[in-house]
Amino acid sequence: MDHERQEDIYDYFMNAETDNINVAMQELKDEDYAEEELRIMRIKFLSEFAN
Repeated sequence: MDHERQEDIYDYFMNAETDNINVAMQELKDEDYAEEELRIMRIKFLSEFAN
């Protein structure tokens, strides 16, 4: 996944009220992200920003 797509997902999770994958998929449906991409980026996001 390219850096720009990663940043888009990071931006979503930074501003989202929840980190629920189903909600993220609905919110980002126009961007055509695979569920696996969102799950991987959510884990990466949590590992970098949750601590």
